[in-house]
Amino acid sequence: QGDILVVPEEITSQSPFDFMESSGVIHHLEKPAEALASLVKLLRPGAALNLALYSTLARRDTVTPCREAGKTYNVSSDDSVREFRRMLIAMGEQATWASEIIRTEDFASLTGVRDLCLHPQERTFTLPQIGKLLNRVGLRWRRFAPTFSSAVPQLFQQRFGVDAFSKQATLKKWHDFEKENPHTFAAMYQFFVQKSCANGACGTNQEEL
Repeated sequence: QGDILVVPEEITSQSPFDFMESSGVIHHLEKPAEALASLVKLLRPGAALNLALYSTLARRDTVTPCREAGKTYNVSSDDSVREFRRMLIAMGEQATWASEIIRTEDFASLTGVRDLCLHPQERTFTLPQIGKLLNRVGLRWRRFAPTFSSAVPQLFQQRFGVDAFSKQATLKKWHDFEKENPHTFAAMYQFFVQKSCANGACGTNQEEL
């Protein structure tokens, strides 16, 4: 445990690493690019990183209105969060987004509701924004992790004529797919990236992810 921007010596002394994972962290930080760059420094050239970030499109019709509705509630007060939950239950009869929030696993606990709708610092991303973020910190897009519905790869191949996990499944294609199927990444984007190489520093295994 520690500050992602000030990585402790006991970790930096063991770097560079071949693989790292960051799930549900970067999008809760004030400066996502700075935090991601801090992780990149710990990777060897050509090493892989598994990232998980929130999707703007996936959360637009449910979580976003829930966060708007929760702005006047005190996230630090259990009673206030309980009041917020009661309000959402009452709204569920009229608002589709509220009825969907109520059916989520997060809604079953105060901690879950805080994280889903009342988190004080949260960012969402589109795939083009993720592409720019990766370029900024020296990472290359590789592919999505197979964490979505099993029907998605089939639909993707039908739409674009390429395997959903191949090099041809670019961020541009996935962005077009998500615009047409905005609930694809309702949980999070989960994907693999690779630290860029310079002057052949990655050797012969740079494509084998």
